[in-house]
Amino acid sequence: MDVPSVLVISPTRLGTQTATGVVMGSLFREWPRDRIAQIHSDSFSDYDYEVCKEYYYIDREVVRKPFARKWGRVLTDLLGPDLLLRKTRVHEVLNWVRRFGPDVIYYRAVDEPVFFGRLALKLAQQLRVPLITHIMDDWPARLEAREGTFNRYVVIPRVRQQLKEVLGYSAINLSICEKMSKAFQARYGFSFIPFHNAIDVKEWAKAGREVRSVSDETFHMVYTGSIAEDMQLWSLKDIAEVTASLYGRGFKIGLDIYGAEWWVRNYSTHLGELPGVRHAGFVPRNEFRRVLMEADLLVLPVNFDRESLRYVRYSMANKSPEYMASGTPILVYGPLEAATVDYAASDGWGYVVSEQSKEKLENAILDLKSSPEKRAKLARHARKLAFRKNDATVVRQEFRSLLGQVANGDRSIANK
Repeated sequence: MDVPSVLVISPTRLGTQTATGVVMGSLFREWPRDRIAQIHSDSFSDYDYEVCKEYYYIDREVVRKPFARKWGRVLTDLLGPDLLLRKTRVHEVLNWVRRFGPDVIYYRAVDEPVFFGRLALKLAQQLRVPLITHIMDDWPARLEAREGTFNRYVVIPRVRQQLKEVLGYSAINLSICEKMSKAFQARYGFSFIPFHNAIDVKEWAKAGREVRSVSDETFHMVYTGSIAEDMQLWSLKDIAEVTASLYGRGFKIGLDIYGAEWWVRNYSTHLGELPGVRHAGFVPRNEFRRVLMEADLLVLPVNFDRESLRYVRYSMANKSPEYMASGTPILVYGPLEAATVDYAASDGWGYVVSEQSKEKLENAILDLKSSPEKRAKLARHARKLAFRKNDATVVRQEFRSLLGQVANGDRSIANK
């Protein structure tokens, strides 16, 4: 069985509008479409029928009565598929899955909705197919830090126990990078194999260009992605405020921020009305490479605060291989404790500012603006590294081989 039939269970859809959707889409792209199906709860993103043609939607807001606005979702999450049975007819889900006939279930582990974890476990057990679990962020650590009596004594113990059961049942557990694999193995007692976002080298090979001098033109900086309070918002705000300050002092410099529509509110609240800075909307996938390669500098921010680090310390920015492959230099602004920043600093693919300082951030931007040679050297190195480490042809083959081994019952790779 070279290419097993895979049921993907993840709140976000396979596709291009969320970071996790991009990673899953990259891993499963070129998978035979009749051998992949997904259960999701994503009512925002577009369907990516190039990757998958069979989707089953489960509304995460299963209970809708007035009482449920506060407690119904919590109870649904805690009780899982048993409560779902009366609202979304879980037997229909099971029949749909049986008709598809998966050889293996791939579950992207999440904290919300909690019942997805129980659903993945129950389906794997009832269908007697192996389960593969993939964790991309340290949401368990973020969950453990939640305050409140109900969270402390009901929600957190329940989710903790469920995650333990899922990881223990899984034939293979996956992470997003080596740093996460090591940390999670120490924490949970299981080994984790890292799989991160990959790039289609043939497509990105066309994207490179010569870094230009910008002495008489606007220095065009670009950020793409989420604007989340517990991930990158505050560092992005520093970059935006430094940009506005430079712009106000007569420097020809600008920052375009691209992101999905659901981030507009955060942009308007925290970054709006800054001179030289604009929200440029969502960039479609077919325009993505052009946007990156036409920039003079790409910025990759990671928050410095303790709460954000708790969540993203072991995460790897899904955009980093694409940034690296673009032929455009990258400014990385964040703490070295974060895996993305540490990777950029240790492998030298980005200009790293690892101290929270607007003064050092401004100096870095001006240094890069004034030195096309330095930008070109950074861009060449990053591009070469991305092509070597993140080639989708290689990554997808490794991923497909792994799932094939699991589906065939190969226990030599079991991580217990």
